[in-house]
Amino acid sequence: MSSLHTDSPVDTSLPPDPALEQAARAQRMARMRWWAAVVITLGMMLHAVVRNIVVRMAGSRFEPLTLALLGLSIGAALALTAGLRPRLPDGYKRLGRVFIFLAWAACCGVGLAFVTDNQLPKAVVSLLFVAGTLWAPWLGWQLFDRQTLSRRLLEGAAVAAGFVLLAGLLKVDAMRGDTTISFAWRWAKPRDFQMPAPVASAEAVLVGFETTPDDFPGYLGPQRTGVLERPAEFGIDWVAHPPRELWRQPVGPGWSGFATRGDYAFTQEQRGESEYVVCRRIVDGEILWSAANRARFESPMGGAGPRAVPAIAEDGRIYTVGGAGWLQCLDGRSGAVEWSVDLLADNGGRTIAHGVCGSPLIDGERVIVAPTGNPKACLVAYNRFDGTRLWQAGHNAASYSSPVIVSLAGRRQLLLHAAVGLEGHDADTGEFLWHFPWSNEFDNNCSQPIVIDGDAGRVLATTGYGQGAVLLDVRADGERWSASPVWTSRDMKTKFTNAVRLDEFVYGLDDGILACIDLETGKRRWKTGRYNHGQILLLDRTLLVQAENGDVALVNLRPERFEELARIPVLNNKTWNHPCVSGRYLLVRNAEEAVCLDCSPPQHMGKSEVATDESTAAANLATAP
Repeated sequence: MSSLHTDSPVDTSLPPDPALEQAARAQRMARMRWWAAVVITLGMMLHAVVRNIVVRMAGSRFEPLTLALLGLSIGAALALTAGLRPRLPDGYKRLGRVFIFLAWAACCGVGLAFVTDNQLPKAVVSLLFVAGTLWAPWLGWQLFDRQTLSRRLLEGAAVAAGFVLLAGLLKVDAMRGDTTISFAWRWAKPRDFQMPAPVASAEAVLVGFETTPDDFPGYLGPQRTGVLERPAEFGIDWVAHPPRELWRQPVGPGWSGFATRGDYAFTQEQRGESEYVVCRRIVDGEILWSAANRARFESPMGGAGPRAVPAIAEDGRIYTVGGAGWLQCLDGRSGAVEWSVDLLADNGGRTIAHGVCGSPLIDGERVIVAPTGNPKACLVAYNRFDGTRLWQAGHNAASYSSPVIVSLAGRRQLLLHAAVGLEGHDADTGEFLWHFPWSNEFDNNCSQPIVIDGDAGRVLATTGYGQGAVLLDVRADGERWSASPVWTSRDMKTKFTNAVRLDEFVYGLDDGILACIDLETGKRRWKTGRYNHGQILLLDRTLLVQAENGDVALVNLRPERFEELARIPVLNNKTWNHPCVSGRYLLVRNAEEAVCLDCSPPQHMGKSEVATDESTAAANLATAP
């Protein structure tokens, strides 16, 4: 008799339900589409829309790639979210588009707070950008679920009003080298319009205008290299003997630096509708004379005012180039204008994004300049006594660097880092000799070339925006010249500062961080010291660094390691201007104020100065908390 009992397990599971599996797969796919759309919206789309708005606020042309990225991200979000809500699990359905708008507001607001300085309240700027950019995710998520026409129209009007509010209230007032942005109210008048004209205390400089070994006669010093012998009276032990501030005075905007001769310092600044050349006495900052030229250049990214450093000739004439392109010759004693010429009108040029920045170069009886906008006239020579144009030369349009004369491969050459590369010309005639393409996506070249070995024809060119440095071998084969790379390196991206050479190494601010590279290979030895996009001068073996935030530092240069000797706060805002060392004095400025520091140690002071210094120190100690 068979038993009904069995030890075999009984399979009580039900066969899989194809409909349930299909629904689960559909929900997984819907979740993947959801997260892909979220990432695209809060990544590509947010970056593209904010950058496009800021670029237009700054007065620049739309960037085609960023516009394409915006269109692509909105299209991708539309495709991914079309009819998506019914396919999502209940939790995602409840989130809906509200989640996207809240996440957008959080990411946009926090991001703007990080890249905005404190001219306007960060919370206000962030809220306006959130309101003014919500149209982008609103467009990208239009097909997420069904809505009535009236609701779409109401939402569309709300996001459009937010955009109009943002565009109508804010403008880009300035940008730092690290892309930190300063916003201002659209109706706000620039500070320099509220400033009076510089008030002069005399009609002419009568004494102390003779040349001295300490003179800093123009851009980057006597040799136009940013390298100079450290004056004996310029101390570098700033820990034991910090520099003493002699004076601090407000100045109009501009990125011009100081040039000095004898007892006087000269710079350029903007005040309202006029560019001024101003002569100050070094020891007390008193204005001896000022010369006005009715011209104004201003860009939201670079700000207002002249960019170039005055050049002082042996005979005392001063040559200046304004941001709008005016070349002037002035009497250094009185400021009287002997002649002037509109470089752009005279050479078929035009202003470019940051204006005319190249500082004038004095060469014998000529003054050589770099007007922008005409590839056949990026180098122009004028008779420096009467302003007669002598010749034009060029192979490419000028960018923002300055002309320099060097001895290279047995020939006296005029070099300019133009918009698309470095080019060499005969220094006397302007005859074109050679060109090497070395630029970046913006054709934005500001840095000066460095002759490494003049006899061998070795010259170094650097630039920014990801490009870096190239060591060139320049040589002649009969009448034919050529330039070929020895090596290239991305380890020295100087943007709008300059590098310096010491022994077999090159030092400079690589995207705002001090770095050292080996001249033999171009490879980095070290990179540290965050000074952002400031400027540098080499004093023997000590590097003076003007940081972008206004600090001034001294660095002992050695290839083994970074060694900062001292760092002191001097200026209070963005500083792109080149520092000037004239004997014991350090002159620095930015677009708001100028400061003179006496850097002499006690052994180089007179008795009265030591006594004054000691009494000042005692008074400071007595009043210290």
